Amino acid sequence: MLAPFVVTLLGSDGRPYDGADVTWAVVGGSGTVAPSVSTTDADGLASAVLTLGTSYGVVTVQASTRGVTPRVFSATSIDPCDYATSHTLGSTSAGALSTLDCQLNDGSYIDFYTVAIGAQGIRIDQAAGFDTFLFLFGATGAIVGVDDDGGDGSNSLIRAILPAGTYDIGANSYASGVTGAYTITSSTISSSATGCLEYWVTRGLQASSQSLSTTDCPASGSYGDVFSIYLAAGQALTVRQSSTAIDAYLGLVNANNVVVASDDDSGGGTDALFTYTPSSAGIYYIVATSFVTGQTGAYTLTIQ
Repeated sequence: MLAPFVVTLLGSDGRPYDGADVTWAVVGGSGTVAPSVSTTDADGLASAVLTLGTSYGVVTVQASTRGVTPRVFSATSIDPCDYATSHTLGSTSAGALSTLDCQLNDGSYIDFYTVAIGAQGIRIDQAAGFDTFLFLFGATGAIVGVDDDGGDGSNSLIRAILPAGTYDIGANSYASGVTGAYTITSSTISSSATGCLEYWVTRGLQASSQSLSTTDCPASGSYGDVFSIYLAAGQALTVRQSSTAIDAYLGLVNANNVVVASDDDSGGGTDALFTYTPSSAGIYYIVATSFVTGQTGAYTLTIQ
């Protein structure tokens, strides 16, 4: 702790008592206090600083001097990996990575921010003087999105189309051991994928405002929208593309650019539907396109 514990000692006449020794001791929890003895000054003040230990929880410190009832202080030590600061969608949060933050297995530090999101499109930016790395987690802690340099320069950017819920933003660095100031900025965007940009999605989504257009990604003579999704090993994924305007066609591509699932008409009529269970965790890409070359039009994407 940077701020010290302070006691004020008054004499029987109610005036500050100078020159009394105050003994400080940790009487509960994990930590050390220094100095162990401090002397009151002309204002009757004596102080000591608590250094928290390696165990988390309540730390109790006692200050005592002869002839006076001891004064008890307490501080709570929280695991930074279990703590998240509230962030409001549409605002900017300023923070700084430090050696007191949660440390990941790669040696990098991370801060967490909790944000409530409606069923909508969002954009999250992390900007700093170092090479940033940005995470987005779901309520259960599962990864929803990640990015290194999608923003300007070495800044990070996540676009996502999400179901309503509470999510955690992880402000991180690409390299291990980096500290320094950063900002997290969030905003709402269109819930329609456009312009062949990267959009993250997750289970529980029904995105009814999607459409194929000539500005979408080229896909074997057709147009397509590509949605990134993080999948856990052994957890089945079901995706449906429904449309009355196009002959829907779906594909699922892994991080090695291998098509691991695809479908044309299994959803009934010309709707596409597939279920896939990954054997390994990682980032996959849902490609929503048309079976007929060059078709454009509206569709709904449902992910379970």
